[in-house]
Amino acid sequence: MFIMAEQHATTDKFLETTDKQSATTDKPLETTDKQRATTDKLLETTDRPILSAANSARGTNM
Repeated sequence: MFIMAEQHATTDKFLETTDKQSATTDKPLETTDKQRATTDKLLETTDRPILSAANSARGTNM
């Protein structure tokens, strides 16, 4: 029984460590997601004038 208790304790510590690593990994991923959202907004803002210019150019070429 003692050996099983030791194995459980070892497993619990391993799981705790894994949970901490997951939490640590999640934070950069959250930050990356926020950065992506910001980048997407910037790209949308940048694309609008480019698309408008492209549409205007198409209209004048016809």
